[in-house]
Amino acid sequence: MLGDALLPGYRGHPIRLDNGGCGSTASDAVPYDAPSHEYQEAVVSDKYPFLSDEWFDAADKLIKEHAPAAPPSTNLVMNLEVADGDKTVKFHMGSKDGDTLFGKGALEGADLTMSTDIDTAREVFIAGNQQAGMQAFMSGKVRVQGDMTKLMMAQAGGGGGTSPALTEALQGITE
Repeated sequence: MLGDALLPGYRGHPIRLDNGGCGSTASDAVPYDAPSHEYQEAVVSDKYPFLSDEWFDAADKLIKEHAPAAPPSTNLVMNLEVADGDKTVKFHMGSKDGDTLFGKGALEGADLTMSTDIDTAREVFIAGNQQAGMQAFMSGKVRVQGDMTKLMMAQAGGGGGTSPALTEALQGITE
């Protein structure tokens, strides 16, 4: 009988409850109904090559979902140029009047333009390693043209970081 209980689809055996001094009057066999199990397939987000068009589309959605609102007084708009072999990917990010800005292409009138290589950009934006960004800047792997004072003021005021949830979400979509 125990061996039957291990068979797939076995739904138990009838049991008999009698009035053996416990106050029950049940004498009919009661089948055991095993709970049904419904399995859900784990949702795995799509992964995209870093800085590809598909990555920008997915990252934009994540930024809108996870990025904290910028204080209205924080106004720093950056254009970024990331060298990947023989091509350069241009995008922008920052905040203006409380709005978070992010997207493909350069913006006219940005406060500054930062240029770096793909590996440094991945380490800073995807791994969330701000120290790597500072080291890259000190070694000349990051170049800044424009209002450097505004960048330093934003960093001193606590700007320049992302939320841990956003970093994790970006890691989840990046090949």
